Amino acid sequence: MSTQEAPLHSPDYSVTYVRALGRFFTRWSRFKGRASQREFWIPALTIAFITFLLNWLQSWMTNHSDIATEWVDVLERAMGIAGLALFIPAFSLAWRRLHDSGMAGGWAFLSFIPVGRIVLFFMLLRRTRPGPIKLEREDPEFLNPAGGPSASGVQTYLILVQVVLLIFTVISFIAGMNNNYLLQVDGSPSQHHAEGAWNYMSWAAVLGGCFLVFFIISLIVRGVTATRGYADQRA
Repeated sequence: MSTQEAPLHSPDYSVTYVRALGRFFTRWSRFKGRASQREFWIPALTIAFITFLLNWLQSWMTNHSDIATEWVDVLERAMGIAGLALFIPAFSLAWRRLHDSGMAGGWAFLSFIPVGRIVLFFMLLRRTRPGPIKLEREDPEFLNPAGGPSASGVQTYLILVQVVLLIFTVISFIAGMNNNYLLQVDGSPSQHHAEGAWNYMSWAAVLGGCFLVFFIISLIVRGVTATRGYADQRA
């Protein structure tokens, strides 16, 4: 007998495997509110298992010379794009899981520190803290269900996406410049350095273009939100 699914603005403490994966994507931009242990660990362990299989497949393809290098590159880039696409949903899920354990969501930034990931792992293992959480951490729809969805989650998502894109753009640009420098100082130009410079600079251009697109979208969202707020005040 299946249990009734909780609203998106509330944690689901009896969530099933399929529902947990569905809520992982449908709540991808929510940094307010809670996420139960099952809501967090089902998607987290699933992604970890799939990542392990893909890394093993990439290693196996690399060690077999009869497989074209292009296919290995395609798999590597596909994994990079998938990781970038899943970053925000996973980050917001960890943020809400920390709220559910009675901690500030900002501790999720420990995931950017190698040693901090171990500390964050044990934080995410904490049990649900009973009772209400701080109002600034609660989902606005949970506090006011009749008020409709909040635009703050979308704005937060856009900001985080821009930060991630900017970081990867800078990394790709620096790597491309480094390969270009090695290509110039090397007495015998290396095809590896030439291909590396082209690939990294291409990635920098693509990621920079995506950053520009999300930056324009964020400006539009801010403008629309400000216009609605001004209209509500006049009304």
